[in-house]
Amino acid sequence: MYIDIYSNHCSEHQTCNNCVQSNKKCAWCSSNMLQLSIQNGTNDSSMATDQSIRCFPRDIARNICRHDLIEDPLGNMEEITNKPFSDNVQIQPQHLNVALRPGDTLNFNVTIKPAATFPLDVYFLMDLSDSMNDDLDTLKRITLEIIEAVQNISEDYRVGFGNFVEKPVIPFLDIGCSLGQPTCSIPAISSFIHNLKLTNDSSQFSETLNRVTITKKNLDAPESGFDAVIQVISCQDVIGWRSGTTRKILLYLSDAPFHAGGDGKIAGAVYPHDGKCYIRPTKDDPNIFEYPDYDAKLRDYPSVSLIASKLQENDIYLIAAVTSRNINTYNRLRTVSSNIITEPLSGDSSNIIEVIKDAYETISNNAQLSTGLLPDGLDVAFTSHCNDIDPPDQCSSLNIGKESVFTVSITLEDCDKVSDSEQVRISAGLYGEVVLTLSKVCECNCSNQEQHANISMNDEFCSGRGYLECGICQCNEGSFGDMCQCVEGMNGSLGAPSYGCVYVYNVH
Repeated sequence: MYIDIYSNHCSEHQTCNNCVQSNKKCAWCSSNMLQLSIQNGTNDSSMATDQSIRCFPRDIARNICRHDLIEDPLGNMEEITNKPFSDNVQIQPQHLNVALRPGDTLNFNVTIKPAATFPLDVYFLMDLSDSMNDDLDTLKRITLEIIEAVQNISEDYRVGFGNFVEKPVIPFLDIGCSLGQPTCSIPAISSFIHNLKLTNDSSQFSETLNRVTITKKNLDAPESGFDAVIQVISCQDVIGWRSGTTRKILLYLSDAPFHAGGDGKIAGAVYPHDGKCYIRPTKDDPNIFEYPDYDAKLRDYPSVSLIASKLQENDIYLIAAVTSRNINTYNRLRTVSSNIITEPLSGDSSNIIEVIKDAYETISNNAQLSTGLLPDGLDVAFTSHCNDIDPPDQCSSLNIGKESVFTVSITLEDCDKVSDSEQVRISAGLYGEVVLTLSKVCECNCSNQEQHANISMNDEFCSGRGYLECGICQCNEGSFGDMCQCVEGMNGSLGAPSYGCVYVYNVH
């Protein structure tokens, strides 16, 4: 029997760290003497010592090396938090520590179990341009029915209200209004006004709707809805979004298309929106907030990608209820984010209760796992075990009290592109998230410098001129050779060719 140590993908690696990073099936032998059967090409074998090769396929390493001197680190997972299912816990596990070796894939299951009762926040964001006059009248007329519809979904509910029209700047605003002519609409045009913080007081909600009025004098068809959306998402405390497992819905009502990133430049709003909160209390009422004119004129509209990332980051669902004339425009947003849902709105918003019910059913019956942006050297894949028709990252048949399972596969592809303690968040939307804290298995224990603290720097095996690290001599300055047997400028027997010492003499 012979062992061919040369014809494999591992033998080219000269250090232990490179060995374990190169391939998940490679292992390193740290023994300071390797007695190997090496094929000599004549179908015979002879015992030989080869100190230059220490990285082998795992099965070979186990045959030729003492097991306690094999460096073959494996990835592993440790469960940090796995609370039982309850009204406040709808996903398991909640937190894992994951140690990954390059090329190796670790698998674990994520289980979702929808709760029967849960907190629900619904923020109504309405276009109050002139064409929405009859829609506002409808909402004022059926306020109690709207509250009842929300309450039927969850008794632990809160509702809030805000409105938008347009940036108060030419060419989006009538030139007469920009000059302050008294014939212009009162109240003045605004990109966003936050009228009511999320509350369970239905009378406050009704009073707020009855107080707001339509605003006129904007010129172009698209509105500043995205200016408003980004503020509703980002101003968490002012809006009143609850944390934890609260299901958060932003209900957007409009009959017009939207302005997006780049549109504001024509009006001098040249600074890209950074997604931060800028609303401030109004002079007349400290409980009403608005997007200041200065900021609206300075900052461009937010981009679609910014809206999508902020929705996912804050686990908020945007339900865009828009009239049939513009619904195709909004439908395109669904390809960017699974947190955006579109619903057809009738011309006077009289179907708003059906919109709320249908949209919520769509959200609550579906779960989609997502990670957001991952480091280049990391891959995460999902496999749904719900039914045969769902995409691998989705489950479309969730039911209250029933467990649905996904398998998550995570692979480290490159040590240099992923940092230790990197955190990956796997979001399941309304149902919570799983946090992964990553560590890399990219170094050998034998190369840990702390392990050499008590080792003599003049190891006998290394000719008294160095120390062993992972079975390889680390020679002191001025020495070289596999066993540090050579010394620069040395004469005599240790310099003989039989010791592998080669000198280059300068000829003057």
